[in-house]
Amino acid sequence: MNETLATVLCYPCYAYAGLPYDVVKLRLQTQGRVREYKGVTDALVRIARNEGIRSLGKGGTPHLAGWLLYTPLTSAFGRVSKKTVTMLQLQKAGREDGMTLEAALEASVTALAVSTATTVPENIACKLQFQRAPLGQEGAVYRGPLDCITKVFKLEGIPGLFRGYSSVLLRDVPATPIIVGVFHATTPITERVVGVGEENPFAALASTLLGTAAGVGLLYPADVVKSHMQTTSASNPLTLREGFRSVYAQHGLRGFYRGGMAAAMGGSISLTVFAAAFYAFMPPNNSAGGKENEGFSGGEN
Repeated sequence: MNETLATVLCYPCYAYAGLPYDVVKLRLQTQGRVREYKGVTDALVRIARNEGIRSLGKGGTPHLAGWLLYTPLTSAFGRVSKKTVTMLQLQKAGREDGMTLEAALEASVTALAVSTATTVPENIACKLQFQRAPLGQEGAVYRGPLDCITKVFKLEGIPGLFRGYSSVLLRDVPATPIIVGVFHATTPITERVVGVGEENPFAALASTLLGTAAGVGLLYPADVVKSHMQTTSASNPLTLREGFRSVYAQHGLRGFYRGGMAAAMGGSISLTVFAAAFYAFMPPNNSAGGKENEGFSGGEN
């Protein structure tokens, strides 16, 4: 099976495996001064008990749509970003791990384009997950994704569909440059601590993990603000600045990391299920190694 096709087929596994935690993350991020949920487990139990088990799958369709858009858009805009960065005539660093300034800028240009396209499905998913009533039942503002898109467009127009766009860009565009920057800053330290050598990849792994942790720590607040921007009433929309002020006024600095545990758990489950599904579609091919062994045995005979 083609690798790209296998990846696309695995996206439903990724999108739905961690979806209950995505719903919980949104609820924890947006709860007010009076705590409706005490934590991840309490939120899971309360949502399932009060709204039905199906409510833990709210926003699944637009969430999946966003991920299905991700692969072709990343591929298409990846080529454009490479040409754009090449025009800057940056000096290439002789690295094979992708941790270069060129790669970071290419990823940022790609993220700018991809995030623009995926903001709408992310916004719709956020609105569906925020409402407490089960979809299609009495009291529900939106009956489903299409109904949500129609109502938001009629009430707020195009700007309503792109609610939270500025916070999405703030979250996605700087991610790779931060990871690459921290990687280069910490590599000399990790090499001194764990050693250097081709047979010792732990220095690079440690620096990559530090870079990823720094990126998440610095940019997760933008995701919290995005949730607030996308779930406020149409009569009182928040700007990016107002979103940050609102979160800080209600909860202080800790408010910018609400739902972090749910995000980590959901992401881990999604990645695990995605990897398992991918290797089920694309099992490791040892045919090349078998041919080489046949060649060696033939030479000996």
